[in-house]
Amino acid sequence: MTSRRRRPAVAALLLCAVLGAAGLAGSSGAGPADLRLAAAGTDPVEGGPDQALHPLPPRPCPDTVVPEPASATTVHFRTPGKHLVYEYVAVYAPGVAAQVAEDLRADVQRCGSGPGYPAHHVVRTGWWGEHSTLMERVRDDSHRMDAILIGVAVDKLVIVMDVGSDLLRTGDLTIASGSGADAIRRAGGDPTPVPETPSPSPAPADEWVTVDAEVTAVRRGTDPAEAVVELAVPAGAEQCARDPRVSAISEDDERVRGELRVDSLQNAERNRCPERAPATVTLTASAPLGDRILQLDNSSQWAPDGDGYRRCDHLWGCDGPPADPCDPSWWRYAVGDVPQHATWNIRACDGTWAVLEINDAAGACGPEGGRPGCVETARWQRYFLYFDNGWTTVAVGRGAGCGIVHPQQPEFPAALCESLPAL
Repeated sequence: MTSRRRRPAVAALLLCAVLGAAGLAGSSGAGPADLRLAAAGTDPVEGGPDQALHPLPPRPCPDTVVPEPASATTVHFRTPGKHLVYEYVAVYAPGVAAQVAEDLRADVQRCGSGPGYPAHHVVRTGWWGEHSTLMERVRDDSHRMDAILIGVAVDKLVIVMDVGSDLLRTGDLTIASGSGADAIRRAGGDPTPVPETPSPSPAPADEWVTVDAEVTAVRRGTDPAEAVVELAVPAGAEQCARDPRVSAISEDDERVRGELRVDSLQNAERNRCPERAPATVTLTASAPLGDRILQLDNSSQWAPDGDGYRRCDHLWGCDGPPADPCDPSWWRYAVGDVPQHATWNIRACDGTWAVLEINDAAGACGPEGGRPGCVETARWQRYFLYFDNGWTTVAVGRGAGCGIVHPQQPEFPAALCESLPAL
C-alpha cells in the first residue's frame, strides 16, 4: 500500500482559520471552536457538494433566489455509518437569515409537489426553532433523497444536508435532524420546538417498533463460538430501547450472519429518542468462529483481527483496496453519484495526482439500439484528483490545460494537465 502522503497546504487549512476568515467567529458570541463539527471522532473537511446534484442551499423552485450572504462556509464529514453530511453556515444582516429560511420553506410548499424530479417535501416545521424546516429532496424515481434541515441562529442561516452513504445514497432525516440541531446550537441559536397550536385531532400515540441497532465494535467472547457485539441504540427518553438482540443467525464455512435489532417506543409525529446509548449483545454460532467473517446486517462486515474484529471497508470489503492508486478499480469510487453506464477516460495518473474524464450521458438511451427517438448527447466532465488513502476531487471543469486546476490547487503537476484539450 502506498504510504500516506501529506495533504497539500490548501486542503490542510485548519477549520478554525476557515471559520474565522468567513466572519463567523465574532457573531453572537460563538467562536471558531464552538462552530466546529464533532462527528464521532471525524473532523470536518472544508468544501461543499456538487451543486448540480445536491444544491446547497436548496433550490425548490426554478425561480428560487437565495440572497448573497456577507460570508458563508461549507464543511462536510462522515458519520460512523458512513453517511456524508454537509453543514452550511451563512451570515446575513439582522433579520435577513430568518426571512431567507421562511422564503425557502414557502418555495418548498409552492413548488415541491410538482411533476418530475427532484421533488421537495416539508416533513416538519418549527421543531428546531421558530424558522426551522425539516425537508426531503427526492432526487429520482428510485426515491433516493437528500435529508435537509434549515434553521436560523440569530443572524446566521444554518443548513445541514445528509446525502446518504456511498452504498445506499439516500439521506436519513434522523441524521439531518440531530446534526442540524447541533449546528444551530453551535452557531448561537436555540434549536428548541416552537409551541404548536393544539390540533383538533388526537396526536398519534407512542408505539413499540423494531428498529436496526447500529454496530460500533466487535470483539471475541470467552467461548470460541461467541462474539461480543457493541451497539448504539435509541436513547433520550424513557423506554427508548429494550431487548437488543441478534436474530436470523446463519452460517457457512466462510461467514456467520446475523441481524441486530432493538425494540423502541416511537412516535410518528416526533423524534422522541434523538440520542444514542451503548448496549452489548452476544452472537453465538453453532461452531467456533475461527477466521470466519461476521456479516452483521447487510452493510456491516467484520474480519478477525487478533483478539478482536475490524470493520471491513464499506466499498472494498475485507480485503481492502488495491495497493496501486492508479489501479482501474479505484475510479468507480473516485467521484460520487456517477450513473451506472457512464464512460470513463483516465487521462493521467502518477499515484498522487490524476486526471479523470467522465461522460455521464453514456447509456442514457438504454442498451444498444436504445429507446426510439432517443439521441445521446455526450456530457464530458474532467476531474482533477489528489490521492491520500483515497481519491479526492480538487477541481472540476472542461477547459484546456491547467487553467481549471491551478487556481484551486497550485501543486497539481503541470506535466499532467498542460497538454489537455478543452472538452
